Amino acid sequence: MIFSKLALSAAAAMMASSTGVSAKGSEPGAGGNIRNCGTPQMTPEQVHNYNTLAMQSMNKLNYLKANAQKSGGVSTQKVEIEDLQEKEIKVYVHVLANGTKVEDGYLEESQIHEQISVLNADFASAKFSFHLQNISYSINSSWAVGEDEEGFKSHLRKGEYTDLNLYFPITLPESLLGYAYFPLFLSQDQAFNSPTEGGSGLDMFTLDGVVIRSDTLPFGKYAPFNLGRTATHEVGHWFGLDHTFGSGGCEGKGDMISDTPVEASPAYGCQVGRDTCPNQPGEDPIHNFMDYSDDACLTEFSPLQKAYMHSAYETYRQNVYGIKK
Repeated sequence: MIFSKLALSAAAAMMASSTGVSAKGSEPGAGGNIRNCGTPQMTPEQVHNYNTLAMQSMNKLNYLKANAQKSGGVSTQKVEIEDLQEKEIKVYVHVLANGTKVEDGYLEESQIHEQISVLNADFASAKFSFHLQNISYSINSSWAVGEDEEGFKSHLRKGEYTDLNLYFPITLPESLLGYAYFPLFLSQDQAFNSPTEGGSGLDMFTLDGVVIRSDTLPFGKYAPFNLGRTATHEVGHWFGLDHTFGSGGCEGKGDMISDTPVEASPAYGCQVGRDTCPNQPGEDPIHNFMDYSDDACLTEFSPLQKAYMHSAYETYRQNVYGIKK
């Protein structure tokens, strides 16, 4: 993939003007808080590539299901899980604080370890595990409020494209809870781009990672989004998953995953029985980690989402060589 000037500029400028789904007219959770994700929308090229990948994953699962039915006595779910090879993800955590006190955003290590435990629990059925490598602390008033993304990522990012970098500022602009970047085709030559007209020239390798408000971690104060599920949601994007409500409403492609029901708009709170597309099969997937429901309501990934994450990880992240920081 050759990055266009427009794509690079849009990615680098994401924090200034989010392309995430607007929360206007939504149903707030406790205390009037709402989930608002700032992950940029997919480009047309990404939609094409990810749709192809989703179809390949679906065909593979259908083949496995057919063989399981022929042999008899083996559940589809068991076949799907056994087919996925366990993947261990190295995690580098970067705390962006105003000072050295808890109220300044200086997270205790126990809270960070609890967040990693939540990720391990939520992705266990998908056969992903997360292993904390290091925790760094930076005292910087701009970084602590999510500003100067180029600055904090270029200084702090660690590991390879297969590794997950988590950044925890106190808050983010535009009431965002978090954001991530979808994986891309990268090579040694394509990963580092020279400055482009109208853009910063920040390479997509450095931009990669997940940024999350620290008060959404377990035991944080941003109820009802303080059980650590914002990290689960954003890491889902990091693996290549889109929002369940996708784009195009009831007649659109949704998230391109065939076993997540079509959903016209984000779900808020925990609206059991919600069905925004009654002419399409299934009720809205309000319990899916890639929807906007309250943390306590989010409990699952679909079988095809699990297979898709493995395919996306193998296709994009494991195919980058020699890129380290």
